[in-house]
Amino acid sequence: MLRDTFDENTPPKDDPEYISSLAAAIFKAMQSGDDDAVWLMHGWLFAYDPYWQSPQMCMLHNFARNVEMYGFLDSVGSGSVEARVSKNSTMVGVGMSMEGIEQNPVAYDLMSEMAFQHNKIDVMVA
Repeated sequence: MLRDTFDENTPPKDDPEYISSLAAAIFKAMQSGDDDAVWLMHGWLFAYDPYWQSPQMCMLHNFARNVEMYGFLDSVGSGSVEARVSKNSTMVGVGMSMEGIEQNPVAYDLMSEMAFQHNKIDVMVA
């Protein structure tokens, strides 16, 4: 199930215990309908909204089809590996919020490739 509880809005309280209790209640409701429920969230809001401070790995490369050739390829080439091997990681994949993707195939190709990489890619050498 895909549930982005606070996508493009800020929680009413800045309290980790409050956010945790909301998440627990949502997941409990999901499990009431499906014992094998899996909660999938878009990670882009954790990078876009300054309210969220935890490092998450999702690539939101473009807003509203801005046509430009740019990208933080060094972060894309290392971020998913760093997240996957970090302490207490439960990461099982990478995500892309593909809004207006027709402008930079290199960034999207690299991010797609990172799902299969076990080592960081030095984009300055690759």
